[in-house]
Amino acid sequence: MSLMSDVVRQLDVHADSIPIFDDDSEGEEVEPGGRDEASANRIEELICITKALSTSSSRPLLSAHRIRSLLVQSRLCTNYLLMTEADQKIDRKRAVGSEVRFEWILLIKASLQVYGLTMTMMIDHSQVFKDDLCYWDQMVNSYKTCCLYALQTSPWRFLRRCRDAIAMSPLKFRFSARSMRRMVRDPFETLRRLRRLVRNCIRPRFPVRIHNKVLSSPAMCRLEADENRALVKKLGGFSTISLGILISDCFQFQDRKNRGCNSIKGVAAVVMRSLAALQAIIGEAYNPDMTLDEFESLLMNRQDCDINIVFSERHPLDITGMCGSRLLHILNVIIPDMEERMAKHRYTCGKPPRIVRWWLPMLLGLISSTTAIRILANRHEELLQYLVECGRTVRGFWSNWVVEPGRQVLKTIRHDETSDIAIMSRDSLKADRESLERMVVDFAHDNPNFVSELGAGNAVSEADIAALRQNVTRGDLTPVLRAYERDIRRPFTGVVRGDLMRSLLIQVQKSKVDLEVAMTGIDSLLKSQELVFGLVGLTPGILVSAGVARYIYGLFGGRAWLRREKRVDQTRRVLRSMDCILTESYQDLDARVLSYEDHGRLVYEAQRLRALASRVLPADAAHDLYVDLHDLAKPNPIKVQARVLDRIRWTYGKWLT
Repeated sequence: MSLMSDVVRQLDVHADSIPIFDDDSEGEEVEPGGRDEASANRIEELICITKALSTSSSRPLLSAHRIRSLLVQSRLCTNYLLMTEADQKIDRKRAVGSEVRFEWILLIKASLQVYGLTMTMMIDHSQVFKDDLCYWDQMVNSYKTCCLYALQTSPWRFLRRCRDAIAMSPLKFRFSARSMRRMVRDPFETLRRLRRLVRNCIRPRFPVRIHNKVLSSPAMCRLEADENRALVKKLGGFSTISLGILISDCFQFQDRKNRGCNSIKGVAAVVMRSLAALQAIIGEAYNPDMTLDEFESLLMNRQDCDINIVFSERHPLDITGMCGSRLLHILNVIIPDMEERMAKHRYTCGKPPRIVRWWLPMLLGLISSTTAIRILANRHEELLQYLVECGRTVRGFWSNWVVEPGRQVLKTIRHDETSDIAIMSRDSLKADRESLERMVVDFAHDNPNFVSELGAGNAVSEADIAALRQNVTRGDLTPVLRAYERDIRRPFTGVVRGDLMRSLLIQVQKSKVDLEVAMTGIDSLLKSQELVFGLVGLTPGILVSAGVARYIYGLFGGRAWLRREKRVDQTRRVLRSMDCILTESYQDLDARVLSYEDHGRLVYEAQRLRALASRVLPADAAHDLYVDLHDLAKPNPIKVQARVLDRIRWTYGKWLT
């Protein structure tokens, strides 16, 4: 859907509201009983073709081929004046009142389709010239772009100079067997002739050579770009003026000047006048010998002597046949001629073809492709092994750094007893502590004199043993240390008796128990922070995986947010262009409405804004914007259009800016 489709659909709705029969046609109507079967079939055929020409939301505009085929099928394109007098008399005896009215409804629908097709073509042409103008603007304002353009077009400029030199040379070589033998026999004469040829070719172009010496190749390309920019701007002016006239003056059924558009006769007059303007616009567009002012004045002062139609002066079949023939002439002759002129001018002053802009990268790619193919052929096994290793690395990374840490985190959350985060087993400390108690108790039984504070005599009581066990649990090994202090005074005697080694081994077991106690505290600390460590171990794998996935998603077309930002930036520029158009029009104090060129530019920018906003705005806001853009495209006063633009800016600025 486009802005032009909305305009045509509204005009089509107005055409459907026109009554086929009115008070003025009662004398022309024939009673249903007197209508012959051929006329009834003809009306049914016209109704079917009219429905095919009608617009809808799914099919707003038809193609030129489809419109042409429906017009040929309607049999309305035969000039009535070419019929014989007898055939005209026979036709005049037919009940043409209702039939001609259905024919006019069909012609109105077909005219609206041609009208929408022409406006769409002008919009497309404006877009093409806009792109070309941006290309030449960039080249004029950038020295690097001029150098690149000079490099891109160097082969074509060299061939052009060679062709010009050969065309301007007074001497021409005629290669034949005889001339070739003469050249081989006398090479010095051949070189002298070649020298005279080069001198005669260069002498007429001596001013050009001086100009080329003064200006560098990029500077000459900049001059060429400036000339092409001026011509492209002129051609874009043709399309915008045509679009402005089409919107402002053509098919204005609800205009105050056309108050009689509530009947077939009034609408037919507007259609014929609009078709004449349409034919003049398409026929004179893109004329290089005409300035924009001359083109606009020609369209404004066109002669419409054949438009003031009076139904009483000419037969209705004559009028419908002339209208249908004009439509076919526009589709078959005028529109293709305009497209041919436009393509010819764009080939002359548009941006260079793709082969000119991309021949150097293509050549470099072609040259380097052989080397790449040779490398692939010689090292295909290494490349395959490299790919296999990359696959194994990716699989190992996913398994060891994403899957396994994730499982450990799940086990921690579920309080799984088999969690991997542990330093020592649960029963290790208990067994070592019980072993230390037994060793100390046995040492006390063997050396009761060192337990003198716990009891008296040569035997150790059960109470002393219980107290000793409690002291060992608290880490107190006083009896063992006393024996160690005694034996260390006479170490040799202590070693022989074994008491020194025994006390040392008990202290070693005590150190082991102390170490396990410390490790038990560290293990408890780790257990309390087990979930934190699990998440820390899982985070690097998740971050790397997410980054790689995001890069691949963006690499293969997932840059949705970048495209959205780009569209928002484009809408901002479109709003700026529309504001510039209205601001420039305010400078002319005598102008109440926009000129045709400014109105066409405004309609083109409105169409661009509609196309961009359909991808940015929500559905309900987009529908409201379409209504506002339709109001903006109407031929209203400048102040009204400026207020509509302000309404668009503050209403939809949330999404558009």
